[in-house]
Amino acid sequence: MARELIRFDDKHISVEQMQMSVDRILQCYIRNMTGPLSPLIEDYLREAGFWHVAMIGRGCKLDPKLISALIERWIPKTHTFHLPCGECTITLEDVHLQLGLPVEWDAVTGSVHSADWGAVCYELLGAIPDNINGAYILQIIGGYLMPDLSRNLIHLRWLLKLVDFRVVGEFSWGSAVLATLYREMCGATRPNKAKIRGCLSLLQSWARFRVLFLRPRVDHPYTFPLITRWNHSASYARLPTCLEDIRLLLDQRSEAQFQWTPYEDPTIWVVILDEYLQNLNAWHVKVPLVNFAIVEMHQLDKVLRQFGFRQPIPVAPEVLDDHHKIDLRQLHTDWPRFWSHYIQMWEDRYDYIPTREPIIVPELAYKKGRRCRPINSAHTITRPSNRTYTVTGPNSSTVDTHSTASSDDASHYSIKAGHPPNTHNQNPRRSKHNPGQKLYKGGIKCVTVDDLHVALNLTGTDIDFYFNIFVQTF
Repeated sequence: MARELIRFDDKHISVEQMQMSVDRILQCYIRNMTGPLSPLIEDYLREAGFWHVAMIGRGCKLDPKLISALIERWIPKTHTFHLPCGECTITLEDVHLQLGLPVEWDAVTGSVHSADWGAVCYELLGAIPDNINGAYILQIIGGYLMPDLSRNLIHLRWLLKLVDFRVVGEFSWGSAVLATLYREMCGATRPNKAKIRGCLSLLQSWARFRVLFLRPRVDHPYTFPLITRWNHSASYARLPTCLEDIRLLLDQRSEAQFQWTPYEDPTIWVVILDEYLQNLNAWHVKVPLVNFAIVEMHQLDKVLRQFGFRQPIPVAPEVLDDHHKIDLRQLHTDWPRFWSHYIQMWEDRYDYIPTREPIIVPELAYKKGRRCRPINSAHTITRPSNRTYTVTGPNSSTVDTHSTASSDDASHYSIKAGHPPNTHNQNPRRSKHNPGQKLYKGGIKCVTVDDLHVALNLTGTDIDFYFNIFVQTF
């Protein structure tokens, strides 16, 4: 599919860059927040849902070469990156956990027409006692989350959303940020584009969490929101410094070293606030993301491996390329009415969750919360070929008869041959917190094929197909 999509679009940068004498490196922009937050506005920011994101816009430094290399692999028709490991993308999960923005509630839309913008500015920024709160959020939106190419201008439409702080927190700001980033990345695939806007710190952090060989070393514990990791001092030793080297590494190493589920790392999982794990289905929707004049599809069904599910052959993508021509220059447009069909799909988003088929293996380590529990006994795994392996936890005395992976997470587990257990009576049950997730006896959860690399040290033809795995706790 990747070859067809790129071949049919001869205006994509991935085609043109082969003929360029000089590599195109996009101009990137971010406005970091300055100075510490005033305690006077903390309550307002929490009520509006901007408290966590207000903590991250400090000290972030963009890497234009890394961003340019990722854009070369971005496919506008599918809203995914095409890498040797498969299709992957930035999802609502990433926005939620990286930025700490809400991804539920109402779409960010409305009319952008005002009879007297001067009066609006005076009322919201110059006359009321709490004017600093609206101004601070306006700076976050226009300087960090959805910056304009002008670098110093912010559209006044955002002011109309900041009138009542009790209502501000009822918008899906996370989906609005992701829609804007999707639109900007699609536009940046054109060879004649020199600049890119949007929340590029999210794009860069997404890549660093998943592509380990492009991640700088940070000797500091993880904190929430997760993107704050890059606010600390980092070592860039041995990382590629030119665009050509980044391309080469993505081609050579991403198939084996791409991290599909980085947030399952125990050191990361433990810092995620419980309130952000109450409704995992909010991440799994395949619906349009709406932000005033912008509508972009959240193609979740193409990247199910990022959520620990088996990746089937996806259906044809929902292509909204014609909508890329529509922008705020259409004055006096009633956007809620103009995009009423897509807004209704967003409101009914839980009706658009794709089929999710889990891959079941024992967990590698303890993670907090309801998802799983630590392994402290043997589990038997049956493959379709009737070859079975017993995975033993740290408290088991089973002799290691199969070489284990070098990962620290898997260093205490061993594999030995055996006979298939009787698993016919193991019926899956549904998680009460997440009805779409199947749990088996012992609380085992869904993980990806890449976790099989770590758990079983399987390579080559051993993982060319997905296992049908049944888990029995002795």
